[in-house]
Amino acid sequence: MQVSDETILKFDKAKIAMLSKGNNAFFATMLFSMKHEWTEEIQHMDTNGDRIRINPEYFNQLTPKAAMTLLAKLTLHVALYHVVRRGNRDPKKWQLAADYTVTPLLEEAGYELPEEWSHDRAYSDMSVEEIYELIEDQEPPEDQQQNIDPEAPEGDGKGDPEGDGNGGKSDQQREQEITEKNIEASTQSKMRGEKPGSVPGDINRDLDKLLNPQLPWDQLLNKYLNEMDKTDYTFAKPNRRFLHEGIYLPSLHGQALDHLAVVYDVSGSVSQEDLTAYYTETHKIKETYNPKLMTMIAFDTQIQQIHEVTQDQDVQSIKFTGGGGTDIRPIFEHFSKPGNKPNALIIFSDLYCHIPEEDPGFDVIWICVNGSPDQTVPYGKLIMYDSSKN
Repeated sequence: MQVSDETILKFDKAKIAMLSKGNNAFFATMLFSMKHEWTEEIQHMDTNGDRIRINPEYFNQLTPKAAMTLLAKLTLHVALYHVVRRGNRDPKKWQLAADYTVTPLLEEAGYELPEEWSHDRAYSDMSVEEIYELIEDQEPPEDQQQNIDPEAPEGDGKGDPEGDGNGGKSDQQREQEITEKNIEASTQSKMRGEKPGSVPGDINRDLDKLLNPQLPWDQLLNKYLNEMDKTDYTFAKPNRRFLHEGIYLPSLHGQALDHLAVVYDVSGSVSQEDLTAYYTETHKIKETYNPKLMTMIAFDTQIQQIHEVTQDQDVQSIKFTGGGGTDIRPIFEHFSKPGNKPNALIIFSDLYCHIPEEDPGFDVIWICVNGSPDQTVPYGKLIMYDSSKN
């Protein structure tokens, strides 16, 4: 349809404002991933995940800030899969539940919310399905906008071969496309160095689970050690032991885990059950990789015991005791001394301590035992270990 240059310019300015707003790359990228259509078939604005439909007369009535907030609201309905999760639920009540879901997220992102929008902090930590169940008997406001396209497929997963504005796509296809949009938008946010929280929490957590699936802690440890053990067999340097017999066999080449260090936090917060789990895993590591030297250290506020185990020695008889607080700095001081540097260091600890910021110059695997779920480390690989789930 024909739309005035003034309306198009206003819409372009709203998009530019989305791009210019600080810590807003996620919303802007989601917005630009969808095409837009001008139409008088709807009263306001709506989306089905592929495109945004806009009534030009309604859009002209919006202030610049209201236009930007509404566009951000539509992107969240897509990012949170509201456009594909309705199933056979009532479209108007689904819209109300979805609005309760997105309004606190918009507020946290710094958008100004119109007073008439449905907003109740009691629903802040609930999913759209949970909210729908609570408001199922509640009549939506008469002036409620229908921003989620009510004609979107109802969730039979078959799509519409005749075309329904969704290209005959199945629910699975549409969900996958939204996931790809979310990944791209999240990536753009990270590339711009935006502060934590710029990607709405639920979306960020879901993407993290998708892109970084959590394996059991012992499997992750084995995976990281395999990556660090860079040895392999090659014919580029034949095994010289058999050359005089005219037999060409590959030789082992690369950087092996010749010196592996394993340290144990034996402070008062570590249980005997946890220590047993450490010993069991250490025994598996010794059997699998059998480094030329394995340095095992117990520490609390200082180094308590040091055992150096060679290839022909067993680790099962080694036991540690300790107690008190935790200070990990003596560990890094020990391994910084000449001749002590390992190929890799494995640390078992709850990490309730100060962690030196300077990278030690060797691989570090942190196994955080019953620590904070928000724990971070300045370098190395972090594995979370919850003994209550093991």
